Amino acid sequence: MDKQFENPDEKTQVSIDPDLRELIPQYLKNRRMEIEVLRGALEGEDFDILEQTGHRIKGSAPVYGFKQIGVFGETLEQTAQQQDGAAIKNILLDYSNYLSRIKVAYK
Repeated sequence: MDKQFENPDEKTQVSIDPDLRELIPQYLKNRRMEIEVLRGALEGEDFDILEQTGHRIKGSAPVYGFKQIGVFGETLEQTAQQQDGAAIKNILLDYSNYLSRIKVAYK
């Protein structure tokens, strides 16, 4: 596991354009709910869903100002293409921990 995502109590501040203020809470809620879908896909070895979802996350995250979420999406997409279940499990753990630590600052 990546050490930078181990401590869920340590907040990570992300600066977001204030014009997106109304969209961000739902965007983050959707990403958190998506974790369970991704875990279910991993359990069912549905690498296509994992790859497609990773691709979608990679594309949408930067639009909302979440560069690191985009990196998780890209890594998930690539790892799903390799069908590496153990690596995907670690990615999802890191991703979930990261999502739980985000503190949004509108600047």
